[in-house]
Amino acid sequence: MALRNSYLYLSGVTAQGFSIADSPAVQISGSIDLRAIVAMDDWTPAGDDRGIIEKWAVGSEYIFRVKLTSGVLEAFWNDGTGNSTAVSTVAPAVNDGDPLAVRVTLDFSGVDPVATFFTKAFGDALGRLSDNTGWIQLGAAVTVVGGKKAIQDTASAIDFGHRGTNDDLMAGKYYEAVVMDGINGAVKVHWRAQDYRPPGNTITGRTGNTVTLTGNSWTFVPAWNPADFPILATARAFWFAGDGNGAYGPSGVNPWADLSGNNHHAQLGATAGPGHGDEPTFIAAGGGPLSYWLHDGNDFFQVADNDNLDFATTESFTVMWRGLISTTASGISRGLVVKEVAAGGPGWVLFKDNATDGYGGFQISDGTAFNTDRFTEFGDPAGVLVTRIGRRDADANEVETFEDGVRSGTPVTDTTTGTQANSQPIRIGAYSDVTTNSVENLTRTYVAAIWRSALSGAQLLALQSELASFRIYQPDTFGSAHRGHLRRAGALLLR
Repeated sequence: MALRNSYLYLSGVTAQGFSIADSPAVQISGSIDLRAIVAMDDWTPAGDDRGIIEKWAVGSEYIFRVKLTSGVLEAFWNDGTGNSTAVSTVAPAVNDGDPLAVRVTLDFSGVDPVATFFTKAFGDALGRLSDNTGWIQLGAAVTVVGGKKAIQDTASAIDFGHRGTNDDLMAGKYYEAVVMDGINGAVKVHWRAQDYRPPGNTITGRTGNTVTLTGNSWTFVPAWNPADFPILATARAFWFAGDGNGAYGPSGVNPWADLSGNNHHAQLGATAGPGHGDEPTFIAAGGGPLSYWLHDGNDFFQVADNDNLDFATTESFTVMWRGLISTTASGISRGLVVKEVAAGGPGWVLFKDNATDGYGGFQISDGTAFNTDRFTEFGDPAGVLVTRIGRRDADANEVETFEDGVRSGTPVTDTTTGTQANSQPIRIGAYSDVTTNSVENLTRTYVAAIWRSALSGAQLLALQSELASFRIYQPDTFGSAHRGHLRRAGALLLR
């Protein structure tokens, strides 16, 4: 299996790299903690050192880099009166081109400064670079006798993958960086490549810092690759839980395209704006489908009404939801993916039924006729990952629901004679205009999708295989998250 996440690739040429402008918000004068996930093309480089995190171009502050030839890690700092340096006693054990989380702490609290270097496995670091767990000390701590015990304040930008315009030019993949004030202290800088949104040359970091991408020799490579998921990639629109904003579609040709000319931001139902939670937005190309939205009571996610998401009188379409339902006991139906007018209006609903076995169903309506198929073969115990699909096959004149690629076997005749179009938003986790029909507290949504065609039985089985290839890299106890938070693994793990 291969673990993958979005990254920015640097080719190692002049006037390239990523920078955050100097400001009081990023200044650190005492002990410091520098962390990054990178994959050097050559971990024992020739010709020049390879910059990781450096604040040195205009005035001397600090440097964290891979040393040429030996591949050891180096820390270099200046207090305004002179420089001090420390190198790791051993080099990281990593193959060229492979990613690794690297870290250095500079502790100025004792008689002499102490530099300690660490590494962390790529899979352990994704989504947890700021955590203080999983780090393995690299060699012995280095005490710099008589070394400088402070870092001066200068106007230098913080550079990532370079120093200034043509020094310490990194060649390789850059995934993520963190700068802390103090050892495991306050996070001053935190940005991820997966937060980049094309086009443009900036990233808004997790701490609000603007990261500027310099030159034209860098390349953004998203974790998402339509070739890995050929059925899902044909969807008119689909959404993965995770980081960032925007929406996939149409047909995966441009993964940052949206359906209306504006980004489709998610909303949490309990609020009018961005809502509560870690990052209440749909992902463009970030952490991948291992992430999930954790619903809590009336929480839901919403996409504004759009003609591309409505369907005509004789148009086939398919709707899919994959996730875990926290309980099968329920007195009312629960909306999984919905676009309808609840009070008898036109639209469509993929739902969990109100029966205690938790079986699913799909309904379409033109405001007069209501055609509903339920999957009653078996119900799902709480906490079981399941794929639920509703299909309207206009050619066969049928409406049918599927579970994990298996058809209900009891399709109903489509008696609608009018359109399913309406002005309601799509909601994931609730009915379009009745929040009391939101999914139960702690239900998870991993992915939802819509096709403007009736997927065949073979395609639905192939889709189930694609969805089953998603692996939860960072499992946690079902229901352990707190209110509204979007829990994420931050990576894509493929067979």
